[in-house]
Amino acid sequence: MNFYVNEILQDCQQECLYRILWLDSGNSIMYILELNNPKAFPEKKLVSDMVDLIIIGDWRKIIDNSYGIIVSNEYESKHYEARDTAWAVIQDIVKEEPAIYEKSFRTKLIKEVQEKHDVTYPTVRKYLYKYWSRGKSIDALLPDYKNSGAKGKERKVGKTKRGRPPVYGVKGINVDDATKKIFRLAIEKYYLTSKQNSLTAAYKFMLKEFYAENIYYENGVVKVLLKDEDAIPTLTQFKYWYQKDYNAPEILTARKGEKRFNKDHRAVLNISLSEVFGPGSRYQIDATIADVYLVSEVNRNWIIGRPVVYLVIDVFSRMVVGMYVGLEGPSWAGAMMALTNVVADKKTYCAEYGIEINEDDWPNRHLPEILLADKGEFEGYNVERLVKAFNLHVENAASYRADWKGIVEKQFDLIQKKVKPLLPGYIDVDFQERGAKDYRLDAKLTLKEFTQILIKQILQYNTKHYLKTYMRDRDLVADNVQPIPVELWRWGIQNRTGKLRVFSEELVKLQLLPRGKATVNHKVFSLKGFLIAVIKR
Repeated sequence: MNFYVNEILQDCQQECLYRILWLDSGNSIMYILELNNPKAFPEKKLVSDMVDLIIIGDWRKIIDNSYGIIVSNEYESKHYEARDTAWAVIQDIVKEEPAIYEKSFRTKLIKEVQEKHDVTYPTVRKYLYKYWSRGKSIDALLPDYKNSGAKGKERKVGKTKRGRPPVYGVKGINVDDATKKIFRLAIEKYYLTSKQNSLTAAYKFMLKEFYAENIYYENGVVKVLLKDEDAIPTLTQFKYWYQKDYNAPEILTARKGEKRFNKDHRAVLNISLSEVFGPGSRYQIDATIADVYLVSEVNRNWIIGRPVVYLVIDVFSRMVVGMYVGLEGPSWAGAMMALTNVVADKKTYCAEYGIEINEDDWPNRHLPEILLADKGEFEGYNVERLVKAFNLHVENAASYRADWKGIVEKQFDLIQKKVKPLLPGYIDVDFQERGAKDYRLDAKLTLKEFTQILIKQILQYNTKHYLKTYMRDRDLVADNVQPIPVELWRWGIQNRTGKLRVFSEELVKLQLLPRGKATVNHKVFSLKGFLIAVIKR
């Protein structure tokens, strides 16, 4: 029968476990150490005696499942520092085998270590036992912080006050089920509300409601007479049970409201690119009021207000595929014009504003598979006709969920950011504040001139802007495609087609135009009460 270092032996009569620490080369002598007994010392045994004990059944070998030393993320850097400190103390003396297992020589070595490292005898003794009993591995010296306390277990309520005694202030009380119920009532009534009271304020309200002996007025001021301070819970206890019983999503939803929680505080589990395969998989459309005042082309002394800018963006390539600048508020009319521009010949469109481009500079004139829009403009009969005519799937973002259209929302800032400070009539951050200047008086640009500026900004963005945060997939990286909108679009057209649809501009306009019943007689042609035309003979 053979024995090996680190094997576990069991004394069946005493039900004690031992680990083999050392065997001589002749396989005649071994040193063993009792486990689960920090006061134990190594013991010398004859191998032949141990063989006999195992044969007759008084001792036996068992598989070691008592302590697995595995380096994992559970250990922090400070734990490894503690391990290395302990190892530095004993690393020289544990090599002195088998002399270290004899008491007289071990005592001498420990004293030398005490003087060298300025540690106590029990400390060295503790390090040696952990090292030997856990398999003679450096990681055996890792602290047992993970075994401290009783994580996740609640202490039983007794007469003795639980927790660490306070250095200053009152001790508080033992929190039982009745007290926890009061905590929950107070938290839900005074803290988890839209008023957003502080936790301290909720605690004070709780004391006033549940722990007040008397409430009276003195000189017009409310006075609250509380019970004995040793008979009421402390603020620290109140905060402890609040943190124990409530999680962050539950708290934010109650205090901020579900809509705001979903918009600003929800967990982000996905990105926009996860929903698309290539160009045309999904477009996003949105409108914003530009931060600039415009003047009339007819008379530049007339201020006509702030324009509304519509942008349509392809999610895959981040390319602006359509735009519209007008004076209509965010409405179906503005969205209709933006969608018309999506399928328009961009070279002809730019030429109308005195801008010459090549078709490759703005090669978009297609409808997508999916269009993500706001609720307001894209709900109702008009959109249904668009869906039926072009098999276009329209999605509407929920109320207060601008983050669902994050790409186009961010685009407004990118497009205008470079030119806004240089535009006459630009609105600064102090707009409408008391004492701020009237920016309307600085207005100089007409609607056409402002549109020209935006077209140039879009062209620059589509062809030059480097998307620093764009997450390229494996195929894009393999083909070394730069994250520039036009480059992503061209690569997608070559490698991931099938989502774009081509329709003539006239057909799209026809389907987008509003419909209704008209009245026609020998004199006039009117629609919805408005005179459209006068018929002349």
